[in-house]
Amino acid sequence: MTKDQKKGSQVNVGTSLIVVTFVLLCLVAFSAVAFSTAQSDYALSKHALSRKTAYLSACNKAEKELEVLSGLLFERRLHCADFKEYREDLRALFEPAGDSAQETGKKPSPLSFPVTLSEVGEELFLSFDAPVSASEVLHVKLSVYPLLKKVAPDVMFRIVDYSLLKITE
Repeated sequence: MTKDQKKGSQVNVGTSLIVVTFVLLCLVAFSAVAFSTAQSDYALSKHALSRKTAYLSACNKAEKELEVLSGLLFERRLHCADFKEYREDLRALFEPAGDSAQETGKKPSPLSFPVTLSEVGEELFLSFDAPVSASEVLHVKLSVYPLLKKVAPDVMFRIVDYSLLKITE
């Protein structure tokens, strides 16, 4: 072999070691990034799951509250002759929380959340908030139907608002 042929075909062991070391460092860096991404995705998924669970729990509580409200409104509707009497009966039922049940001689409310009665013209609205978390509530607002015994005796209200609200303090 001549001197020129030896130079062209010769590969140093040091060069291959540098290439292998570089590839190994790239694989370690890639695995560290992949592990970090997987950890953050897992934490985000756990957070999303807890938020969704809290929201669905609040929805279930709100649905139970709507069921109780529907029963109360149906019971009141049966005993009222006209809308004026029905309105007065609902005002008495949903009076402000300042008067306790013991003071007024009324039995305790079967409702889980404080219900607010408001009036706009002839229309009655009931609303309540179901807690979702320390900073959010599920706000539910209902429009109470007037006496419609012949048309729809089992329909007590229409849901006007069913939304998630942030609590600001």
